[in-house]
Amino acid sequence: LRIFSDSALALKALDAASGGRGAGRLSATGVALARATVALARLRLSETVVASVAAHADAEGNQVADALAARGAEDGALAELPRSGFLATLWLELGYLRRQLSSA
Repeated sequence: LRIFSDSALALKALDAASGGRGAGRLSATGVALARATVALARLRLSETVVASVAAHADAEGNQVADALAARGAEDGALAELPRSGFLATLWLELGYLRRQLSSA
């Protein structure tokens, strides 16, 4: 899996959630989401690469990502997350596993 982002904040948050340096000014929900993303990537048991791309560039997939981000900004929250980072991670992991089991 390759994840490309033009958001320096998102990349720093993922780095911090995977044991790297601090994420700077990130909301509790943002921290929980970054931790959940890292936890879900680890559940895959295969390599996940996170890379930076130039913002508003013609990098492959960047236009789709920008459109999805705009839609998310219009629609508001994509998921309700519990306040606790641990609980948020657990909640998302359980939802992921439930969907995997129901599709099997």
